[in-house]
Amino acid sequence: MPNTPAGVQFSGWLSAFQSGHEETIRQFATGHLKNKASVQEMVDTDLSLCRNDGSYELRRITESSPYAISALLQSKDTGYWLQVRITVGQEPPSLLETFSYHHTEVPLDLLPRVKLSDEEIARRTDTLISWLTGKDAFSGVILVARDGKPIYERAVGYASRTWRIKNRIDTKFNVASIGKVFTAVAIAKLVEQGKLSFEDTVGKFLPDYPNSDVAKKVTVNQLLTHTSGTRKPLT
Repeated sequence: MPNTPAGVQFSGWLSAFQSGHEETIRQFATGHLKNKASVQEMVDTDLSLCRNDGSYELRRITESSPYAISALLQSKDTGYWLQVRITVGQEPPSLLETFSYHHTEVPLDLLPRVKLSDEEIARRTDTLISWLTGKDAFSGVILVARDGKPIYERAVGYASRTWRIKNRIDTKFNVASIGKVFTAVAIAKLVEQGKLSFEDTVGKFLPDYPNSDVAKKVTVNQLLTHTSGTRKPLT
């Protein structure tokens, strides 16, 4: 850890966060945040992250200057990755001025170099699902396949908590908004085949659409990116 004002503050936050204790995190936030109005926000977000992902450990400092630092952390329980960035004031005691983090993908150079066997993949997946289930952070069905052949499948949690009906491998789920992803892929395939364009308007395909402004102006691209401005979904 860099021995800089930013490094010292980051180290203090990480220690408090890794404790997983509300009072420890609150004490750090109260004593080190410049904006005291953000204390409760830090406590709430840190505790939520801790409960959902488990404890994180430092894997890499990605940027460092006397008053700013960015780092990559990895959860010891789930394997999730976190990008953290903080800035501190230049006047002593260099309190935290900005603080943010978000989940990110694993850096390519830190991916495992050894090819895992099907058995090892299944074992690691089962460990992760068991941990998430124990935290009440996952309920559903998971299937992992290699070359079209399932190597791991498991159902956990309840299809209906009210009726205490457990999930099964063949449980049917309401996919809800995930259907938008399939719609977008299907539209992209039609564009690829030259059967339509992202810039085509609603009116080209629905000439009787009741809102003439929408029919004339709203494009396929705007519908797919949810920027059309329409108040109700098209039917």
